[in-house]
Parts: sequence; C-alpha cells; structure tokens
Amino acid sequence: MTKSILLILFALMITGCEESKIQPVTDTDAEDNDTVIESDETVDIAADNDPHKEVDDENIIDDVDVYNDPDMVFDDFIPDENDEIPDIDDASNEPCTYLFGRPNENTGLSWDQCKDFYNCEGVKFTAPVYTESDIAILNSKIHLNALPVLTSDPYETPELYPLEEEKACGLIWDTLNPDAYTLETFDSIIEAELAGARVTHTGACGHCSSLQSLAVYIYQGDLATPVKKCTLDSILMGDDYLMECLQKLGFDENCAKIWMYNGKNTKKECMTTCLPLQNAVYHKSDGSLNDCIQCDEDKSGPVFQAVSGRTRRNSGLPTALCRPCNTISPIDHHY
Repeated sequence: MTKSILLILFALMITGCEESKIQPVTDTDAEDNDTVIESDETVDIAADNDPHKEVDDENIIDDVDVYNDPDMVFDDFIPDENDEIPDIDDASNEPCTYLFGRPNENTGLSWDQCKDFYNCEGVKFTAPVYTESDIAILNSKIHLNALPVLTSDPYETPELYPLEEEKACGLIWDTLNPDAYTLETFDSIIEAELAGARVTHTGACGHCSSLQSLAVYIYQGDLATPVKKCTLDSILMGDDYLMECLQKLGFDENCAKIWMYNGKNTKKECMTTCLPLQNAVYHKSDGSLNDCIQCDEDKSGPVFQAVSGRTRRNSGLPTALCRPCNTISPIDHHY
C-alpha cells in the first residue's frame, strides 16, 4: 500500500514539472498567428504599411539574407564600369529604307532619305569623322608598289577588267619604314586579316587604291559636281584639259587617268542624256539617280570600279551622291 502511494506521488511530481514548461498566451503576446512577424518578413511588413508603395513579393531582396549568405557578394548589386552591359543597339536585320551619304544642295534628298549611318540588313555602321590632321597623315604615307600609269583606254578592252567585288585590298605597313606601305589584293576580307593586312577597301586593289587617293575622296565630299564640270568643259578643251582639271582636284596621275577615261566614255555614251541635265540635282524625289548619273553608272561604272580599285562606296565614305546602304563597306580609315 505504501509503495503504491509513493508511485502515485512520483507520477504527480513529473506531470507538474512538464506542465510548468508550457507558457500560456498572454495579452501582450500576438493574438493571431497570422500577425506574428518572422525575421524574413520585415521588408514585406514595411512595404505593406506604406500606402504609396507597390510590393512585388517575388523580387524583394531581404537585407538579412544578403548579409548572412556566405555565397553572396554585396558588390554584385552595385554596377561596375567593367560589367558587361547588353548592347541594345545590335545590328538590325530589318531592310534598309534609306540611302547612305551626306546630302547637300546638289543632292535633291533630305536627311531622312539619306544619312551618314545605317543599321539594317545585319550591318551597323556610322561614318567616321576625319579631320585635316587625318588627311595630312594619309598624304604623308609612301606607297611602295604603285601600279604603272595607264597608257591605254580600258573601255576599249573591258573584258580585261572584271569586277571582283568579293576580294579585298589590304594595306601592309613596311617593316623598315613605318610611314611606307604596300597594297595587296586578297581573295576575301578574312584572308586579308589573317595575313595581318588592314583592309583599306573591298574589291581588288587598283589605280586609285593609294592613301593619297583616299585623302582626295575624303577631302572632296562632293566629287560629282567638279568632275562633271571638268568633263563637260573638256568637250571644247580636249583630253589634256580634262586630265589637268582632274589633277587640280588632288588626284595623282595614276588615279586621274582612270577618271579621265571614265569621263571620255561617259561623254560618248551619255552626251544626249546629260546635256539637258547639267544643272539637275543628283537624285529624283524617290531617291533614284537622275538619268545622266544613272547612264554614267551603267555605261562607265563597272570598268571604272574594276580599274580604280578604290571607290567612295567600297571605302565607307559618305558623299553628296547617296547610295544604297548595302553597297557601302563599313571601314574606318584612322591609320
């Protein structure tokens, strides 16, 4: 009997100890479990109490989690100048809807129709700006392997001058004289670059591929008007006058010769078309070339491009004569 009483008393003592560990909910405690603030809900509650702030629960960064996460670097939230920023201006694949050039009063087009940059058909290009200092540098360079001056009219044997637009004219600096260079025709831009050459224009090298001719093209932003005048005046003055007139524009003898033969051929093929359009702007309102310039383009253009090598289009130069963007080679000439 005594033993039973002792066992009952012992059981009551254990029960009393366990119950003493349970803390009852008092008035000072939260009355609703939904309002209990956990440590990772602090930001949510602060935002909820601000009537002017919208909170996106999925995008909230918890300060406690940031500082306590050993794998988190806080500097990651601060933009760094070396961070890679996605280029939102990548080249567009949209069709070209305007021409490339720098229109003036002779062009006949607005800047909405002709611009000195383009971003279409997978290519993005803005024409570089060249200063007088840049032009002086080009003129100071020495061309070591210039072609022989033309001695016959290439328009009499056009089959000897195929147009090789897929090729590239590469410039290679001389190892002994840093101001001297040679030009070499490569089968492609990639082959030129692999050989360590700098592409100075697309298409094969020719009689106007030198940096001196490039300087003339840059300086004379509107060659169409003075060349047309030289050509028309030569109707009465003769070929020697035409050659002299072209060289006064800055061309060396080598490049001036193909311009002279181009002018002679255009006089022969397009005279009746061009005479009534002596004072016409270069383009019609729809952007197409006027009939005189288009005649020169069709009758004289292919041989001229093949023999001259460098043109303003394949050198990436904007002019007052606007051209389709997909015919412009995106090249920078800061040598």
